[in-house]
Amino acid sequence: MCGRYYLAAKLRDLMEWYGIESTDIDYVPRYNIAPTQYAPVILGGEKRILKLFRWGLVPSWSKDLGVGQKMINARSETLSEKPSFREAFKKRRCIVPASGFYEWNKAESKRIPYRFYVPNRPILSMAGLWDIWRSETGENTYSFTIITTEPNETIKPYHHRMAVLLEPDEENLWLDENIQDIKRLSNLLKPYEGERLEKQRVSEAVNSVRNDFATLLDPVEESVQLRFDL
Repeated sequence: MCGRYYLAAKLRDLMEWYGIESTDIDYVPRYNIAPTQYAPVILGGEKRILKLFRWGLVPSWSKDLGVGQKMINARSETLSEKPSFREAFKKRRCIVPASGFYEWNKAESKRIPYRFYVPNRPILSMAGLWDIWRSETGENTYSFTIITTEPNETIKPYHHRMAVLLEPDEENLWLDENIQDIKRLSNLLKPYEGERLEKQRVSEAVNSVRNDFATLLDPVEESVQLRFDL
């Protein structure tokens, strides 16, 4: 699964990477993005659009926002079957930009965090879906989920799922609102090549969603035992 990730890119770099001409979002780099928080997403259409959506999909027919906490991820194998994702898979696809993501290894009852990233690629494109939920008072909440698939060999020791990472030449197809061929779209939802991913142990400060600062990405030696007030 993908339960925590980071996006270290600056706004101008993010816009240049995806060919965004203008945006009205208030964004700064994030180093510990967690569910229910707002984060950048890329939408398709005639022009690519950069928006801030809430992480945790809330289908339009849901009774309340709380359901989003259970829908931070969507399994690629069942997107066309689940009512929560079926329509969004056809019509409301997005890209969730990231610089990398975190997974944990449990050792001696501790959660040891690692960050996974692709060297020399500052921005990764995670495949996502989005929806709009309207409250009883008429307020709209835009939310997203990250699609997961089987893990590659690099991720497998840490988790049984991983986020779908799109290649640059797959992004246009994924964002094209006119494409609703389920088989064609499903072919994109495959594990990323494991040998291209690298991992690095990082500070246990990542374990707390309250911590969000650049030094979370600093490497920690495997032999070093650090304590944090979490």
